[in-house]
Amino acid sequence: MISSECKFGNNSSEASNITRCFLESMFALLNERQMQYVVLRNYEDLPDVVDNDVDLLVASGNMKQVEAELAILARQSGFLLLRKVRRFRYVSFWYLLPGIAEVLHLDIWTAIDIKGIRWIDEKEIFARRKPYKQFFVPQDYSLALML
Repeated sequence: MISSECKFGNNSSEASNITRCFLESMFALLNERQMQYVVLRNYEDLPDVVDNDVDLLVASGNMKQVEAELAILARQSGFLLLRKVRRFRYVSFWYLLPGIAEVLHLDIWTAIDIKGIRWIDEKEIFARRKPYKQFFVPQDYSLALML
């Protein structure tokens, strides 16, 4: 559920606020549902600033629920799903905020596996995750850099 503190409108000064509220609500929901996840990299300025995209690793058993919850959050915040692409072990989502041209790109991984090469077992990452702000990140920053 989107926070009642979030105000949604249609001018560019509100775009970053809407994106921040979307991300804060997404993290709150993942935490409330006690889902295993981490933000893999480029998380230092989240949720206020999104560099290029947000890379999440979620437990594979939670992927359908995460997709359903994202669809609800997007509708509540005014984002439209612009594009969704399933790739090897992740799904890319591009959300558009109409009238402002704000685009939010999320890559949601279920395994750290590219073209059949397994980099690390995600269970190990979840077991060693640590809280950072209102979300979770990998315990070892060098691991995040490698990814």
